[in-house]
Amino acid sequence: MLFNAYAIGGLLGHTLHCCIHDFMHLGGHSNMTVNKVMAVLCNIPMALPSAISFGRYHADHHNFLG
Repeated sequence: MLFNAYAIGGLLGHTLHCCIHDFMHLGGHSNMTVNKVMAVLCNIPMALPSAISFGRYHADHHNFLG
C-alpha cells in the first residue's frame, strides 16, 4: 500500500515537471506569457517554486550544449 502511494506521487510529480518543461519550450501555446502562467500553475502542487528559474537555466543548457 505504501509503495502505491510513492509510485502515484512520483508519477504525478514527474508528469507535472514534464508539463513545466514543455511549457518553457513554448509547447503549450504560441504566447510566452500563457506558457509561463501555465508552468507556474503546474508548479503549484510541488513544494518548491521552480518553474521560472528552471526555464531560465534550461535555456542555458540548450544554448551551451556543445
